[in-house]
Amino acid sequence: MTHSKCLVTAEQNAAYVFCGLQGVELCQLVLKASTLQELVDAVSREINIPGDCFRLLWGGAGLGAGRLPMPLLRKSDIPVKVTLVRINPAWAAALDRVVASLVPELPSIACICDGPALDLSGEVRTCFAENRDLALAAVQYSGSFLMHFPEDLLHDKELVSTALRECGSALRFVPVPLRRDREVVLVAVQNDGEALFYAPPELQADAEVAGAAVAQVGQAMRHASTLLKQDRAFVFEAARKRANTFLYAHERLRQDKAFVMSIVRVNGDVLTHVPQALRSDRDVCMAARAYWAGEGDAPPSAQGLVRQGLLLEPSERAKLAAQAVREGRPT
Repeated sequence: MTHSKCLVTAEQNAAYVFCGLQGVELCQLVLKASTLQELVDAVSREINIPGDCFRLLWGGAGLGAGRLPMPLLRKSDIPVKVTLVRINPAWAAALDRVVASLVPELPSIACICDGPALDLSGEVRTCFAENRDLALAAVQYSGSFLMHFPEDLLHDKELVSTALRECGSALRFVPVPLRRDREVVLVAVQNDGEALFYAPPELQADAEVAGAAVAQVGQAMRHASTLLKQDRAFVFEAARKRANTFLYAHERLRQDKAFVMSIVRVNGDVLTHVPQALRSDRDVCMAARAYWAGEGDAPPSAQGLVRQGLLLEPSERAKLAAQAVREGRPT
């Protein structure tokens, strides 16, 4: 049983397939496929695995028979992630029954992870309880299937970790002993930083675990421990990667002018999240200006919100604010 990510891009009709666990390229192929069967056949030829021994998933759901979704057909230099799930043809039909029993009622992973009560048939529960391989394939399809597993499977670290790689917020369904496992929680927060909310306090205070969470999504900073929110080194590194983490830093750090200036020199977007008094301070604005001028302590990001305000001009207000930053004036 393997769990691999295939990154497929149609740029110049080329497709690149990589193993998601090791990050190594599995194959390259000319993307001429327009239907699922054609894509399965092409991948099968390249990786030498029969097409009936794997499924291709995209966007948290299986690719349906017939024509491929347009994002997979459109030429682009942005890779599209497709998940390859190895299956045993002998129980492929059972997996189909499991999926058919859940997905039509719950079309999104987010909806499933909200934990609604489902009236699953005894057959489906028996499939999970009696066939671990089927359970493993199911959580590769959607990690939130954990909520329907019997207790003994929920203590299976390999199975739980596989589920959390697909849906980090499924950590809520994991028993407390495994939730205290640092490796398990790291897997969850690397997929969904908000999963830090379901981690025990000692791991919310772990700089590596919390750092991985805020690197994935800035809002996860609100779930970090109070001590970490007061830790200058931790807050600095978090804000360097995700500007909006500064919203959740301890108030003492948010009001520290010298600290704020040091951060905006490595990430000018932090300026939009500092208190108004400092956002209007000339020295702070000049520090942000230095960053965007390429004279800060880190190269400016072309994806930054302030940079977008300068280049994309989404609104008059954004243009005026960006212009003030560029000129070193209070916003």
